[in-house]
Amino acid sequence: MGQFTPIAQQSTPERAAEQIRDAILHGRFPPGARLNEAQIAGELGVSRAPVREAFQRLIQERLLRGERNRGVFVVSLSDIDSADVYFARSVVERAAAAAVREQRDEVLAELDAIDRK
Repeated sequence: MGQFTPIAQQSTPERAAEQIRDAILHGRFPPGARLNEAQIAGELGVSRAPVREAFQRLIQERLLRGERNRGVFVVSLSDIDSADVYFARSVVERAAAAAVREQRDEVLAELDAIDRK
C-alpha cells in the first residue's frame, strides 16, 4: 500500500483561477489589461459565477485589481515591486544553489534517476 498519491479535487473556480493565473504569468493578459468575465467564461466553458469567484481569488493574490463600475484589471508592477520580486527570487535561488552545492552527489543521483525514467 502507499503507492498512490491522493488526487487533488479542485472546484471549478479553483480551476478557472489556475488557468487565468497561468495566462497572466505567461503574458496572455499584459499588465493593465481589462479582463472580460463573459469572454473568459465562454472560453473556459463555464458560467460567469465561477469566473467571478476566480477573479476574487486572484484579487486576493494581488494579481488582479477590481475597480468599481469599471471591471477587473491585471496589476502593473511598480519599479519597487519589480525590485522586491527580483530580490526575493535571488534569495531563493542562492539558497537552492547552496543546497545543491552542499548535497551535490545526492542531487546529481536524483537528477540521473529522473532522467532515466
